[in-house]
Amino acid sequence: PFHGAGIYMSDSKGILLDGIKVDRNYTVQENILGTNMGDGIGIYALKSDFTILNSKLLNNKAMAGGQQYGGGMYVRQSVFLMNNVFVRDNIAYKGGGLYIDADSYGTIQNSVFYGNRCITIGGGLTIVRSNIAMDNVDIRNNGKDIPYLNGGIGGDTSDDWHGFSWEFPSGGIVAISEPIYGT
Repeated sequence: PFHGAGIYMSDSKGILLDGIKVDRNYTVQENILGTNMGDGIGIYALKSDFTILNSKLLNNKAMAGGQQYGGGMYVRQSVFLMNNVFVRDNIAYKGGGLYIDADSYGTIQNSVFYGNRCITIGGGLTIVRSNIAMDNVDIRNNGKDIPYLNGGIGGDTSDDWHGFSWEFPSGGIVAISEPIYGT
């Protein structure tokens, strides 16, 4: 599969995912075209409006030798709400649990990001050029495989990561390469 082995959404509106379990999806091979494919292996959302409630994203692996983003979920140019979602043991190049990309607007409430891993930034989640509100979100025991980059929350405003991040021993909230301003 390329994107969204578990659930794929593109140009979808008003989608409600309630009480779902997205578990053990993975990429099986590298894209033969040489492009970055295989993002959002659990859930992939592009230009969509959706809500996820009372759900689990577990053990999804976006690792086929390339730079796949968002093992649990990948969101791009979308509006979303996550409430009471457990995101655990997902793996990706960036954003092991969740990768939020380019012009997305979202709210994450009463959710847990635990035990997710990445190769570079944002073991728990990565937020890029998006406006995200979080309330009562537990982000812990997420990790990364390159020690000088961050493990909890990562952020980047460019396509290239220049290492402008700091790690805290708790693996909690870490730095963003450049400020992200939203309204």
